[in-house]
Amino acid sequence: MAARLRTAIIGAGGHGRVVREIVSLQAHLEPVAFYDDDLQKSGLVIDGTTVAGTVDLLRESPMPVDAVVVAIGIDGRRRAQFFGEMGQLGYEMVSLIHPFSFISKSAHMGRGLVVMAGVTVGPGTEIGDDVLINTAASVDHDCRLDDHCSVLPNASIAGGVHIGTLACVGQNASVNQYLRIGPRSVVGAGAVVIADVPEDVVVVGVPARVTRSFHEEEMAE
Repeated sequence: MAARLRTAIIGAGGHGRVVREIVSLQAHLEPVAFYDDDLQKSGLVIDGTTVAGTVDLLRESPMPVDAVVVAIGIDGRRRAQFFGEMGQLGYEMVSLIHPFSFISKSAHMGRGLVVMAGVTVGPGTEIGDDVLINTAASVDHDCRLDDHCSVLPNASIAGGVHIGTLACVGQNASVNQYLRIGPRSVVGAGAVVIADVPEDVVVVGVPARVTRSFHEEEMAE
């Protein structure tokens, strides 16, 4: 029997705790340590796994682990930063698929995914690298989820939807079929999206409407 990959988890918050449990359920992976830049967490033992220190230890040590999972939930930009950096350092960026999820055999998946319990992914769906699909979310047929995007708990994505890079669909939100969520945009919790969402905005409400533009905020600064 092949040795299990010694797996580090970046992020020791509540999301990291869930990720650690999924790592422990994978026959080929072994959770060996958390790494977190919050110094107050160093030395904590979470469900039997120790917070070994900050992420700098992974940057500086001579490969103390084989694989890395980035356990950062909503902040896709930060997750993307760690994902790229750890991959360049030579760590294997493994994907986690909870055994109580359903992924269609015709779905195509990238590297470093985290798919949590109760998730459904329909046929023909294409999922990029470092995508988070959180607890009980539903992604229907022929969707496209670009790199580093996030689908939060109980979100419902209808067929043919395209979610752009670094976009986030909030908890309990719904997106109608064949729509597009622009890169870096955020769909607020409970929103119902019935029209395309442009890039770099926040939409909330029923039906979802733009309430903030990241471009406008940058100009105001």
